[in-house]
Amino acid sequence: MSKSSISGMLWLFSSKLFPPIINFAVFTYTARILAPEDFGLVALALSIIYIISSFLPSGWQSAIVKYQEFGKREFSTILAFLTLCGLAFALIACFVISLNLFSFQSQVFNLAFYLMAIKMPFDAAGHTLTFMLVREQKYKALGYRTILGAMVSAVTILSLLYFDFNIWALVLSQTIISIFNLVAVYIPTRKILGWSFRWGLIKETWEFGLYNTLITTVESISTHFESFVIGSNIGKYDLGFFNIAKRLSNIINDILTGTSYDMSLPYLSNSQNDQQSLQRAIRQALFITGAITSPLFVYGFIYSETIFNFLFSEKWITSAGYFQFFCIAFLFISYSMINKTAIIVTNRSRLWFRVQMIIAAVYLPTLYFASTINIHAVLWSFLGVNALYFFTSTYLVTSEIKTSFYRYLKSLWPIYSALGITAFAAVNLPLMPFNNEFFNLCFSAILFLSCYVVLLLLFSRHFLSIDLSNKKITFR
Repeated sequence: MSKSSISGMLWLFSSKLFPPIINFAVFTYTARILAPEDFGLVALALSIIYIISSFLPSGWQSAIVKYQEFGKREFSTILAFLTLCGLAFALIACFVISLNLFSFQSQVFNLAFYLMAIKMPFDAAGHTLTFMLVREQKYKALGYRTILGAMVSAVTILSLLYFDFNIWALVLSQTIISIFNLVAVYIPTRKILGWSFRWGLIKETWEFGLYNTLITTVESISTHFESFVIGSNIGKYDLGFFNIAKRLSNIINDILTGTSYDMSLPYLSNSQNDQQSLQRAIRQALFITGAITSPLFVYGFIYSETIFNFLFSEKWITSAGYFQFFCIAFLFISYSMINKTAIIVTNRSRLWFRVQMIIAAVYLPTLYFASTINIHAVLWSFLGVNALYFFTSTYLVTSEIKTSFYRYLKSLWPIYSALGITAFAAVNLPLMPFNNEFFNLCFSAILFLSCYVVLLLLFSRHFLSIDLSNKKITFR
């Protein structure tokens, strides 16, 4: 990994880091003053919006990176196509909600839904422009502009909180951040855009775009269906605790796994024509993803109660147990994301879609049945399906690149050897010497991560070459 790659990763990491932090700051503040039912209401409205957004033709965003010959006319076509679809879906969703077809609807729910539905076309356009920057590997421009947009949106949201908007600050923040994120990525991409639209391009890339859209659709529906069935069958109170735990997990996952995915897609695409190079590139992406994401989720699992008590106050401590389920599940999700990228690059999207449909056909009814029992049954279902996705996607990737499970996953053993020793020490040694929770968390995190990094470098020395003088990391 070259100096420029490391610099690009840091800038891309920054672009993933700041918007979720701003969103999470609003979320944390309002969690201290609002009841679980209020969060359940917002989570239920958002789950419906995200389920509807799942049907957006997002597969054409990946085509921007996949097809290296694309230029200004192709970029403009895909951007217009996604934006118009986002607008149409938002209007249809608002019309359906206005019919009051669901028993859980209220005037407050409907208004919250309308306000958050505005984000759909902005998200569609913003994500498309982000793929353009990723394609050109302009990570510095992406990071700089996204940070600036996040700062502007923070001022707006804090103003809403100052004027006692309360729950509506949480609602409006969703749309405000989407708008500013779009502006932030539009500025550096405007020179490679035009005002043309060529329907023939959509038809030419139909198979690739369609199957990648269907893959994303199945994943997204499976992800957001949980909140919908919990809010509908168990209630908004339990959904509030569930949503707090999942949102904290999502922020960690979006920042870390999202960065890894955006870096790995062009990286693997450049290696797609040589099987040996592709095999090495996939294993490197798997190692980097595991090395970055695993320690934070393991740390969160161990110190979940302390984290939730500090961030959200004692009234949300129930969410700490839910959060532990997510910490395990998101480890599987992070690796499945790399597997999915490898499957897309090797043109096996159709096969993966079929596998997803089979898994979803089993999971969604199981999830609905679990929601009629209790929240813990839902959590176990969530954990089980993500483990299934991981092992299935790993099997498909190893079959495609003609390697064994052992060879494919052996690069992870230094990570989990280092984490196992570090976690054992964290559980059995007193790492909370202060009376202040913030100092305790900082102290324990520094020791945990320091121990992990030292052990990781020690255990991975046999296949990882680090040249500090040239700032270069090579995988053997």
